Amino acid sequence: MHRLCVILVALVLTASPVFAASEKHQKLAEELISLTEGDKILDSMKSQMAMIFAQFKAHLQIPEAQKAKVEGYDKKFQTILDEELDWKKVRSQYLDLYTSTFSEEETKAIVDFYKSAAGKKLTASMPNLMQQSLNIARTHVQTIIPKLEEITSAMEKEFAPQNATQETAPKK
Repeated sequence: MHRLCVILVALVLTASPVFAASEKHQKLAEELISLTEGDKILDSMKSQMAMIFAQFKAHLQIPEAQKAKVEGYDKKFQTILDEELDWKKVRSQYLDLYTSTFSEEETKAIVDFYKSAAGKKLTASMPNLMQQSLNIARTHVQTIIPKLEEITSAMEKEFAPQNATQETAPKK
């Protein structure tokens, strides 16, 4: 029995530094998420989903007399967003993601970067950079759409009539 106690104490003592490192790593990951405003991503998603819902309601062209009924749907929609896209609900998953992606040393280095002037500027500039990047990509995609439509149209002309004729033609 004495030997079992010694083994258990030894296991606890050797496991403690690992647990402490894990806890430190978790704290660094939480700091990184905070510095990069990763915890606000759900708020952004909620806003986007609310905007889509508003567009959907506008598309329905609900008569003024029915607007009071719509408020009930608005409340249900918002309740679902608030409950399901709550940072407290997903926080541990984000921490697990960050700690499994980056080692403790890497997380510390990234945190140090985001605390620097360049890191702060990157964080502040990122929303604008992403929007401008999307605009650039959208512009390029719009220029290639006619070319892609040309290819799909040519394929349709070449293959669709043959397939339709072969499928509908009686077998001899």
